[in-house]
Amino acid sequence: KRGAGAILQVVTQASTTSTLINSASMTDSNLSASITPSSSSSKILILVHQPFYVWKDDVGGQIKPRAAWQLVRDSTGILACANAWAWGPNITGNVSGATGMDIRGLVNINYLDSPNTTSAVTYKTQGRPESTGDNGHIYFQVDSNPASMQLLEVAG
Repeated sequence: KRGAGAILQVVTQASTTSTLINSASMTDSNLSASITPSSSSSKILILVHQPFYVWKDDVGGQIKPRAAWQLVRDSTGILACANAWAWGPNITGNVSGATGMDIRGLVNINYLDSPNTTSAVTYKTQGRPESTGDNGHIYFQVDSNPASMQLLEVAG
């Protein structure tokens, strides 16, 4: 018998599908994975590594390009970046010409969820630019750089 905290199953999914989002609504980033918990008391540890960049034309020293992301279970958002327009620490801003700017980084998630079900559960990431004006967009898996999501079922 496996005790609480034991890893019962692992699901890994990768994506190299370049996905440009220029919508004001949260939009799927083409990274998702599904798991069917063996017990309703199980927890799911979600690990995500996902490269992105955010672009905006004509920043002119004003508002830099910014974006938001979230982790979704089925159709419910369960985790959003702590500051709606923030990124992780691995960010560098690159001025690409006199009037545009891109900011590149990684979405790194380490989140323990309690779905309370034995039915299949699908997790995915979504994102959107803060503003679609001036060609504002967020781009996931740019240049086919791989993203990954790993789901670990943890005994409750």
